[in-house]
Amino acid sequence: MAPLYIFQSESGDHIERFFHMADAPKFGTVVEEGGVAYKRVPVPPQVDVRKLGKGDHGCISHGLPLWDKAAPRHTAHGKPAFESKREIKEYEAKVDRDFFWD
Repeated sequence: MAPLYIFQSESGDHIERFFHMADAPKFGTVVEEGGVAYKRVPVPPQVDVRKLGKGDHGCISHGLPLWDKAAPRHTAHGKPAFESKREIKEYEAKVDRDFFWD
């Protein structure tokens, strides 16, 4: 599948067009559709910023001790669970262990 490129009209309407990467239009390139001129615009990366729902965890540890008292929460099976990197860093500061990431 070829990459998708976004074009915007002066009124703010958007259209999407597929081009092979070798034929990718430069920013500012104008295409016409239905008598309307659309200019290629950069699109910032889309990031998933959903809130964790009840019972969801951002990170579940499979290597830390079950029911570890320093962990902010646990899964139903006792595995330490964290919702953010901040919580992981706070946990690391509380316990007297050396951590490494693989």
